[in-house]
Amino acid sequence: MQQRMVQRGFESLLASHDWALQAQDLLALQADLPIFPDWKRISTSLEALAPLRHDGQHGQALQDLRAAAAGAQWHHSGQKITILLQAAVKVAGSVSRTGEPLSINALRLRHTKGTDLAREGLGRDIIAWLLDHSTVESVKVYTDNLPEHAIPANTAMALSPTMRNLAQLFRGQIVDTEADALAGDDPRSSRIHFKGKGTATCGTRKQCGMGSRIPLCCYECDHFQPWLEGPHLDVLSELLTERHQREATLGKDHRVTKAADSTIVAIINVIQKCEVRRQELSIPKYPEGAEVRL
Repeated sequence: MQQRMVQRGFESLLASHDWALQAQDLLALQADLPIFPDWKRISTSLEALAPLRHDGQHGQALQDLRAAAAGAQWHHSGQKITILLQAAVKVAGSVSRTGEPLSINALRLRHTKGTDLAREGLGRDIIAWLLDHSTVESVKVYTDNLPEHAIPANTAMALSPTMRNLAQLFRGQIVDTEADALAGDDPRSSRIHFKGKGTATCGTRKQCGMGSRIPLCCYECDHFQPWLEGPHLDVLSELLTERHQREATLGKDHRVTKAADSTIVAIINVIQKCEVRRQELSIPKYPEGAEVRL
């Protein structure tokens, strides 16, 4: 639908600039049109080629027009797309899981699209072509560490010794207190909260741009320093509750149901490591009844 709307808009713009193209030339140009074109730039290109057409150099004008269509100049910039997306989110009133305005940008949606393509089982070469990557190596960001590659989380296993053999998706460092963390002396910029509770410290002072995705995205980050007494069970409980609700609505194998599985596993890793550290410090385990249950 969007592609056809763009094609019709392009035909109208050509007509307004007195361009009359043969069917095969029009189809070739339409095949290279952006999905979200910058109409002002396209109009500028048509105006710039007017002198060639007036001089009878129609072939050269068409060749230059094809080159412009095949290049990047008719595309909106990432910054412009982000502005449009943020305006749409504001109008729609979309919010994050924390109730704050949804943080959105063009790069985030591009990553989502790449990951979705990987979930559909498409090869790296196809994903690279669809996203216009120059090499397949850059596609790894979408195909590596998919949630589907993680073992589906089981609430009864959250504090179980059997989870110790699970792949360690948590890559950060447990700290006993905020004072022990890198950048722990700068709580205003480095402290990470979960629903108002101090949870961890960010070694980069939260300069990753993840915004409302903090702290969930942090559990798989190298710079994440969860506190020994942080509310990690609360974080896990919320994610498992959401997963259970999605499973009941969408089914256990739906990709939306499994979207947060890697984060769930990473949080379980943190809980395990906290238990080990408590034993080292002779601190009592989590109190009875603290296990996550649905």
